[in-house]
Amino acid sequence: RGAERQGLSRQELELLRVLLANPGKALAREWLLDNAWGKDEFPTTRTVDMHVLKLRKKIEEAGRLESIRASILNEIELFLGAHAA
Repeated sequence: RGAERQGLSRQELELLRVLLANPGKALAREWLLDNAWGKDEFPTTRTVDMHVLKLRKKIEEAGRLESIRASILNEIELFLGAHAA
């Protein structure tokens, strides 16, 4: 691992999108489940805890917020480009 780049999973990207769309707000786990996972999914609130933990770790390992933003934007563009057809 160390210097190896760790990408974000699709769910981590969706969670991050929801969190960034609601800056400074305290968001309930159940609300996050509905908005980041959708009402058709049935994970537990512990799932939110684990994804937030993984996301925080990846951001901390990235070291700089600018680098994680660039990485996230790149991954979103790649994802959207792959699904544009």
